Amino acid sequence: MAFALKPEQPIRRRLKDVVRQQLCLAETSLGDDRTAGVHEARKSVKKVRALVALLQEADAGALGKDARRLRAVGHAIAPLRDADAAISTFDRLRAHFPKRLPEHTHAMLRRRLVRAMTRALSEARADRTLARAAHALHTVRRSAKGWRIPAIDAHELPNLLKASYRAGRKAMGRAHDRMTPADLHQWRKRVKTLWYHLRLAEPLAPGLRSDVRRLDQLETRLGEDHNLSMLQVALTKDDDLARRVPGALRELSAMSTAVQAKLRQKTFALGKRLFADRPKAFARRLRRAISGNAPATARKTRHRKAA
Repeated sequence: MAFALKPEQPIRRRLKDVVRQQLCLAETSLGDDRTAGVHEARKSVKKVRALVALLQEADAGALGKDARRLRAVGHAIAPLRDADAAISTFDRLRAHFPKRLPEHTHAMLRRRLVRAMTRALSEARADRTLARAAHALHTVRRSAKGWRIPAIDAHELPNLLKASYRAGRKAMGRAHDRMTPADLHQWRKRVKTLWYHLRLAEPLAPGLRSDVRRLDQLETRLGEDHNLSMLQVALTKDDDLARRVPGALRELSAMSTAVQAKLRQKTFALGKRLFADRPKAFARRLRRAISGNAPATARKTRHRKAA
């Protein structure tokens, strides 16, 4: 199921179709009752939230309640994602610094992370977190049938996406000035939203392909940074570990900080290239890309009508 607009289909109808497809996928994935299913569901929920933000920018009506439902679902299943990501991040950190921690210490720390993941999943099953989240998504999917979405022309997209670009650019400035995990994570969320928006628009403007690819790289790097911060939180909040292996926790923190320092240098270098334009210049560039593809789009549409 392609997460993209179609040149031959009205934007308003296509957006509603994609929303319902992604909600169906998320609901089904939560029924898997495993971390892999949760991961897929979170991706779909984030895509829908990005679409809701775009529709709200286009003055679509009565989306507030569903936007809150989607946000609540994301928050409800986030602990499962964080617990799972902590294990894979710990393994990558170990591979990066194979000699910094004794083998028995590494094994003990990893067991704690696996135990935390198992406990989070058991608690989610016990209090029916995933079932309630799936029900909320089903409610949003039914509600989406009645969303009042205005007609959107392809040439209106640059102004709509300009807001997403501006938010990402501002978030980068705050992250650079403050360099806190919270600000970097906020930047990541804005980057991901813009990435989804440009992925949607790419069929109407193939010249965006490079931007889409680099935004994917940027979001991945910011995600790695966030995972390293979450790993430190997951281990340092364990009072028993703090008493038994305080030195190992300090060493782990030093390892994470070293990786983050190099990662952030590359991340901000890439971010400054991607967000070099002012929002108005970005919108003009996007408008030119859409206009440059308009003749081919029009020919394709006429051909389909004639057929």
